[in-house]
Amino acid sequence: MLERYERWLSRHEQKYKNKNEWALRFEIYKSNALFIDCINSRNLSYKFQEDKYHDLPKSIDWRKKGAVTGVKDQGTCGSCWAFSAVAAIEGINQIKTGKLAYLSEQELVDCDTSSFNEGCNGGDMVKAFEFIIKRGGIAAEKDYPYEGKDGSCNFLQTETGYTGYTIRPSKPVRIRTGFFKIRFLGWEKKPDRFLSDPDRIEIRILCISSCKDKEARNYAPTISGYELMHKNMEKSLLVGVAEQPVSVAIDAEGYEFQFYRSGVFTGDCGYQLNHGVTVVGYGEDGSKKYWLVKNSWGTSWGESSYIRMEREVSDERGICGIAMDSSYPVK
Repeated sequence: MLERYERWLSRHEQKYKNKNEWALRFEIYKSNALFIDCINSRNLSYKFQEDKYHDLPKSIDWRKKGAVTGVKDQGTCGSCWAFSAVAAIEGINQIKTGKLAYLSEQELVDCDTSSFNEGCNGGDMVKAFEFIIKRGGIAAEKDYPYEGKDGSCNFLQTETGYTGYTIRPSKPVRIRTGFFKIRFLGWEKKPDRFLSDPDRIEIRILCISSCKDKEARNYAPTISGYELMHKNMEKSLLVGVAEQPVSVAIDAEGYEFQFYRSGVFTGDCGYQLNHGVTVVGYGEDGSKKYWLVKNSWGTSWGESSYIRMEREVSDERGICGIAMDSSYPVK
């Protein structure tokens, strides 16, 4: 089986990031190969064969792997793009670090307004990724909570920590994101020494790994880049979701989608992309293959804010255009 696997790897030019992934994919390949061999050994009217997706798991649910935060609700604000992008970043951050952090959609709504994105009037997930890369990170949800409306670009910093120090202002300090020099009374953590005004402390709010000598402890994760999936190709989306949650745009204006309650959605919908969601898995329910999609309409919609959308449909664009515009962050 190992030699067969290596021939398959060579034929399809498959490469993996490390030995652990290689071993995991080998186990998946072996399971699928044994299934194919079993079917083909029978006297049936059809035969199976291996393809380049032979090493992908039959199903995956990133919720069960701890890479999906709880249900969120965008309210009446058209900020679906921010929720989609943030969910994808929350996912890859957990996969890479083992820590599931709730991140701030409101920061994108308030601050990512210089290009295509327009807060509650809509936006684009890729532009959100670009903004976060440029800014060097995104706030934790607890530090910049969701308000469901457009606001000024602010960051509420109640406690600022950096290498070797803990500084606590006497009251919360509301400052704009960026680079600042602030002045206040406080105590050094090590060694104990009173900092008196006008001592200056320079704090780089949007800095985690790239800080040279001072680090903002409360600031949350960043990403190094993003990837665009092949358009109009569900198999490409499948490969992406097998690795991590993926941001997608869909047409969600149809009545059938809006009134969805449960089950595998096979209803009518168009291809005018107008809503951002996050694909957090895929699987099968009987004979129906589906995408597991996290929405941002609260627990009262769908299967507690999730929808299972039919997978591998006849139209290459996918149901509701799910394969037309998809991307994922890289960390």
